[in-house]
Amino acid sequence: MNDSVRQAMRESLLEDVRTEIEMAREGQIPPSWQYDRLEDLKQAAAKHWITEQEYSDLCAQFEAAVCSTRQITDQEYDRQIVADSAGNTLFCWNGKGNSLVTIERDGDGFTAIVYLDAQALGETARGCAEQCTRELQQYAAAHGFVPVQVTEQQCCAWCPPNHISTREEAFGYALAMLQSYIPE
Repeated sequence: MNDSVRQAMRESLLEDVRTEIEMAREGQIPPSWQYDRLEDLKQAAAKHWITEQEYSDLCAQFEAAVCSTRQITDQEYDRQIVADSAGNTLFCWNGKGNSLVTIERDGDGFTAIVYLDAQALGETARGCAEQCTRELQQYAAAHGFVPVQVTEQQCCAWCPPNHISTREEAFGYALAMLQSYIPE
């Protein structure tokens, strides 16, 4: 990596950290983001984008900002995302690392994304997949529909960013993908 790319990555990271420190002071950093930011700083130090001293200072500043006020929970953040989406986001779940399950309206259809960051979740990956499965099923029941059974072939065809025709199929896709994280 050349020096200009390294400098650009450094500046981008520092800008993100400054923004998130301000967000933390306002109570807007959910726990899943806290983990991600500290991991990003750790990786940046390992890649020599920032010095060890900068790493220590930024971690301390970030953690102090997080501790300065009550932070939004992951569930509150998810509800806020759904509320702010003008009805396009039907379901959103964020977990540790880059873990994400989201189902959104996509014009006349739907898009479903399921990704559990197994490395970040570690031994909790199975439990997270099971919890998210329950939340998806509860959402469907609360909104009066049943997700359809989805085949492996359909999962391959609907893998993002491909279009899924119905809400029931989108939820079925997400449930099928979550099952791949739950060994028999």
